[in-house]
Amino acid sequence: MNKKKSFVLYFDMLPIIDMLPPEQRGWLFSALFAYAMQAAEQPERSCEEVLDKFSELEERTKLIFQFICGTIARDTEKWRQQREARIRRREEKKRQETDGSAWNYV
Repeated sequence: MNKKKSFVLYFDMLPIIDMLPPEQRGWLFSALFAYAMQAAEQPERSCEEVLDKFSELEERTKLIFQFICGTIARDTEKWRQQREARIRRREEKKRQETDGSAWNYV
């Protein structure tokens, strides 16, 4: 299976991220990367589990983190559905090729 290689931060998130001091922004990005990797591998786990590992985050940074986690979870679910659709299409194409039901145009 394909592994998820990225996650997206949107420009409309910048004003709330800019409210944080630089050190908190750094911790926020570290936590976001940790959550995005976890969401791809183990979607049943929550962003609160990642928060527990980042005691350096201040309260407002935690709120921003949770807000962005929602977006990452949504985007990851969309990626997962697209990946499953691609897998089904490939399997269908293979099945058609092996049982001779695919048309070959040369």
